[in-house]
Amino acid sequence: MKVTAALLYVALSGVPFAQESEREFESARRLGRLLVQMRSDAVTEVEAWGRLDQSFVPAFFRVWRDGGVPGAWLSGSDRELELSRTELDWLQGAIEDRPVREWVDFLQGQGEASARSGETTRAGVEILSFVGGRSEVPFLLDWARPAGDRAEFQVRKALEDALTSLVQKDNDVVWVLRDSFAETHEALLAAVLDAIGEGEVSDSLSAFSSVLGRVGSADALVLDGIARQVREAPFLADEFVCASVRHYLTARESNLVQAACLALGAARDVRSVEELIEVLGHGDPNVRASAARSLGKVTSLTFGEDQRAWSLWYQKERAWWRDESNDTLSDLRRGDPAQTVAALRLVAGKRLYTEELCDALIQCLQRKSGAPTSMICKVLVRVRSERVVPALVDALDHEDPASAAAIHASLVELTGRDMGKSRSDWWGLDG
Repeated sequence: MKVTAALLYVALSGVPFAQESEREFESARRLGRLLVQMRSDAVTEVEAWGRLDQSFVPAFFRVWRDGGVPGAWLSGSDRELELSRTELDWLQGAIEDRPVREWVDFLQGQGEASARSGETTRAGVEILSFVGGRSEVPFLLDWARPAGDRAEFQVRKALEDALTSLVQKDNDVVWVLRDSFAETHEALLAAVLDAIGEGEVSDSLSAFSSVLGRVGSADALVLDGIARQVREAPFLADEFVCASVRHYLTARESNLVQAACLALGAARDVRSVEELIEVLGHGDPNVRASAARSLGKVTSLTFGEDQRAWSLWYQKERAWWRDESNDTLSDLRRGDPAQTVAALRLVAGKRLYTEELCDALIQCLQRKSGAPTSMICKVLVRVRSERVVPALVDALDHEDPASAAAIHASLVELTGRDMGKSRSDWWGLDG
């Protein structure tokens, strides 16, 4: 539970009590009387808790919003009602324990954004982040919607923190944010995207890919979000994700082409190689540099921005696949140990068609072909197919300690995390 700094000290409110509505006045008086009764032992904390109803919400809201517990307005007189730490803790618990429906009803009664202060909007966002859940996300986005083109910095920051907190509590909030994306105010989209990025990587990537193109002005931010996610776990960038990004290699806007290049490079997407080579002819030098950098990441080759060199290499690889790959695949699938090792050495130098080679390489691992497991693992790591990780997890309980160690090391390299050395430790990533 977050301890709000606003509730840790007592200060006079900067808003004159006379400006408050009658509803807030009565709410404050009732809350003040209840606190005085608790202090005099006329009621216990438990009894006081039982007396709380929706009518107390306006006073709770002001406590949260105004940066403290303003004793003068709480007591309903000029006398300041100073509160102990125990009473402050009770107030905090009462604020956070009110049913979410009460808070939504209260906030709906505060009027449109143009009639609210930024402090009021921010406080509502913060409260909903604690009492609310995925069902309140659409209302939260609407509540934080600014009256004009821009949102106040404090409101945007509060919304980003609130949505991130909700995603961390419930990963399915990612899908609510995805579904609400097109209707969200443009000034709040960055906060929504940051929160989506806090979800589980596979879900975040899927959500990012789904919202590409829904709001054109946000596409660069979405592509950047995809790039950040795939840097963490390239093997999770499946064909749905990569295909949605490849579409932007032919965009009119240079910044979108550049962002797509960087995302595909981070994903090690071999299917984008031909299009990335074409991008080397782009008129923007920054785009050309990004395409060259991504080609280097995907292939581990160093032709830089030399489009002709890349094209010659690409044609050579295509010729090999067309004319010679069948023999190599046969050796991988059915060859004796010597033939398998020779085929693995040849495949280790290939950068294209890795998805097509994946099945044969997995068969080598599964049938214990006689080739060194460490050699098979090194080639599989280069493939970076979404099928490689489950195959490695399935083989993790290998009876040979050296082979098991090589498989474990490959999993750590691919996923960027060490979940243990047993297959059961990697539950959820196996086949």
